[in-house]
Amino acid sequence: MQDCKNTYLVNLVILKSCLFFIKIFMLHQELTKKIIGCAYTVHNTLGAGFLEKVYEQALMLELKVSGLVVESHVPLSVIYRDQIIGEYFADLIV
Repeated sequence: MQDCKNTYLVNLVILKSCLFFIKIFMLHQELTKKIIGCAYTVHNTLGAGFLEKVYEQALMLELKVSGLVVESHVPLSVIYRDQIIGEYFADLIV
């Protein structure tokens, strides 16, 4: 049962990532193609069943190997009505 739950969570994370990449595809087509290709390479290589952190590290490595500059856990301020209301940490910034 735990394997099914982990697989579902991993697939959900991948789906969310793919949906995000599709949204920016029109603006940055070449970069987006490279990022999506790296995500597919990671997924096809590792398959399902690992925790999100494993996929994040693998994707970061794959993006770097493909020549992209990547940062992880970058702090970003959340601003609402010109006031900082919180802090968010982006998993990866390409």
